[in-house]
Amino acid sequence: MSTELKRKIIFVILELISGITFGFFALFISEKLWKYTDSIIVIFLFVYLISIIGLAIPGYFYLKLYANKEVFIGAVFSSIVWTLFAIFLFVILTFFVGITFLASKEAGLIFPLIFGVIGFDHFAFTIKKNSNS
Repeated sequence: MSTELKRKIIFVILELISGITFGFFALFISEKLWKYTDSIIVIFLFVYLISIIGLAIPGYFYLKLYANKEVFIGAVFSSIVWTLFAIFLFVILTFFVGITFLASKEAGLIFPLIFGVIGFDHFAFTIKKNSNS
């Protein structure tokens, strides 16, 4: 296993851990925020944006390590798009298909966040590979 592949795996794991940590922190704060707003859209945006910030921090350092910081904004945007797709897929799987083990707020955070990490890393790794050739 090459050292670059090991670094990629480590950064993916760091993105997941920090995204989930930031997301659970945002969930904790959103329970208090719920007292002040009745909008579930505001709560969703708050939790998922904080989670994406959590996964973008190690992603930034990965891109900085490989001198590829120029694609950071594109990778974050790709992460947001993949997360929105995953939220849509999560709603379909949970409420229309009826997969019950997804019907918790923890699964509602982790499932889209995994897609967000995939979106960020797919964009960052693809652009990195194309810029070297």
